[in-house]
Amino acid sequence: ADHDPLLVRRLRRLRDRRRRARFESRPAHQPPGP
Repeated sequence: ADHDPLLVRRLRRLRDRRRRARFESRPAHQPPGP
């Protein structure tokens, strides 16, 4: 379930949103997946 592409994408999207709110002008230390 943790390795599900849908879940991973959903979690990444949620994390990206939260990260953007925290680091608006800071690059994420993790590259965007395909």
